[in-house]
Amino acid sequence: MRVQRWVLDERRQQLGETETFADKLRGELAALDRHLAGEGLPSTPAQGPVAVRRTKLCATIAGLEREIEQAREELREAYEALESVQQAQESPAVAKRSRPPRRADVSAQKQDVGLYRRRRVVGD
Repeated sequence: MRVQRWVLDERRQQLGETETFADKLRGELAALDRHLAGEGLPSTPAQGPVAVRRTKLCATIAGLEREIEQAREELREAYEALESVQQAQESPAVAKRSRPPRRADVSAQKQDVGLYRRRRVVGD
């Protein structure tokens, strides 16, 4: 169960880092668009290096969004694995609570046998 918790924590951390990086790039893209709007230039491919930078940012953001979706799926799978391990560990505990402990059954049987022997010997 420790391993599943560790995997779940790793997946959460990976997803958080990827989302943070994507947000940072979205901020850069918005700043670049504001800069272009401030200069009165429309964001067209004919703008040279600025357009190249914008295109690269858009492509990187698209790639990160795919990674985020994949990381979310891995996080769901890790969570489901942890839940299944927890349920598997709880199942024997529930079964133990529903029946008396085996040791108590055996000792009760021994007491009954001992009482029966005593009655035969004493002649009750």
